[in-house]
Amino acid sequence: MPPPRTRMGLSIDGLNDLEKTYRRAASLMGRAGARAVNRAGVSVVAEQSRAIAQIVNLKIATIKKSIRTVSKPTADQPRVTFEVRGEGIALREYAARKTGKGVTVQVLRAGGRKTVKGGFLADGLNANLQVFRRTGAAPRVMKAGRYEGQRREPIGKLFG
Repeated sequence: MPPPRTRMGLSIDGLNDLEKTYRRAASLMGRAGARAVNRAGVSVVAEQSRAIAQIVNLKIATIKKSIRTVSKPTADQPRVTFEVRGEGIALREYAARKTGKGVTVQVLRAGGRKTVKGGFLADGLNANLQVFRRTGAAPRVMKAGRYEGQRREPIGKLFG
């Protein structure tokens, strides 16, 4: 007995629509992937900032300011790159306190306070309280301020 004959047909009316739909879905998937990578990058910065703050006596916001995003992810390149800026962090950020011998700071959470001999707290630019110390350079005549006309030794801002 011969096997029954089966008829099979294929309609290709919607093939162009199907191809457009697949291309659109691929484009949306690329953008969704880029958003996911960007979100993961934000989470990595937050997690690493918390880990650093457990060791070093800095606020998380201060640590995050020093981390910069070099490249953000795109649909074609789902990759994010970070860079930590090499700028110094002001010594004031390390819980600076004025003492009779100078200024004390606590750099590591587990360590004790360190004394900066001859250091003092004063207003820097934009009236931000900062830690300064006299530089040891030759005294010069002050041109403005409360010591105008007097010879004073220059001061320098200290960084951690």
